[in-house]
Amino acid sequence: MRYLIPVFVVAALFACRKKELPISPRASGDLKTGSVEMRPDYRYQVYYHLESNSIVGKNLRTDWDLAFSTGADDKHIITNSALAMSAVFFPGKNIMDDINLQNYEDMRVFDPATGNLDSGAFANWWEKSGVYVIDRGFSFTGAALGRRKIQIMEVTNTSYEIKVANLDNSNLTTVKIEKHPEYNYSYLSFEDNQQKIIAPPKDEWDLLFTQYTHIFYEPEPLPYLVNGVWLNPYNTEALRLASPPFEEIDLTYALSQTFSKKWNTIGYKWKSFVDGNFIIHYDVTYLVKDQQELIYKLRFIDFYNDAGQRGTPTWEYIAL
Repeated sequence: MRYLIPVFVVAALFACRKKELPISPRASGDLKTGSVEMRPDYRYQVYYHLESNSIVGKNLRTDWDLAFSTGADDKHIITNSALAMSAVFFPGKNIMDDINLQNYEDMRVFDPATGNLDSGAFANWWEKSGVYVIDRGFSFTGAALGRRKIQIMEVTNTSYEIKVANLDNSNLTTVKIEKHPEYNYSYLSFEDNQQKIIAPPKDEWDLLFTQYTHIFYEPEPLPYLVNGVWLNPYNTEALRLASPPFEEIDLTYALSQTFSKKWNTIGYKWKSFVDGNFIIHYDVTYLVKDQQELIYKLRFIDFYNDAGQRGTPTWEYIAL
């Protein structure tokens, strides 16, 4: 959706303003098809730009562990949900202290898929003093990636400083993470304790196709890796619709709806796993509002490539 501003013509000779000139509504765009290849083991995270119908970034989901928000006043830290990462905070501890992890599984905290930064593993860390033990989760081959200890020492308008160590106190390293405001996050990998560039600049993408951790609560809380779509937290919104049908949704209807900024608004429920196969829900439509406030209607049409391998989300969409 683009806002249309009334245009006035000034008649200088008579110093008066004429009537508004009529502006025709922008016509809907052509039907487009998009697709990304994540591989059957979902090893890739893929960033997509709707207006250009193009992939603008791609990385292995094991390329990073922690992400640090980049605004001058921001100090949020998130874990890599694509690996089923979790963390436990141990108050009053220092990085070189021995820590009892006997009850780690009962205490661990996962970041919510909604993107609610006030309830994640590192929620309000700046109000606490202690050490976090991070379970790095699993690689796309299913291998456990181990655990690390970190202590957050400082955050300023331009950077973070943290200490990282193995559980046996070996490989103690001090790492400085620079803030780059043109990105949503700055990233850190525990493989080499180095800062990484992972996602494209925040104003260059709309959708992230990724595996991520979803918590099922019945019959009891169960963290589970699902494959789906996240929104760009910078300024992308969406809405899930079971009705009316895709063909009947127009701009007038879209403008009457309430959109959400939850990262997992599109999520994974456009498909179901039935008898060993993924079934696409063609009757589900998503409305997506991008950073230019263009509104698209979108529905998924496949999850398999031409070789019959899973991990290739394909969708069709129209700019309203």
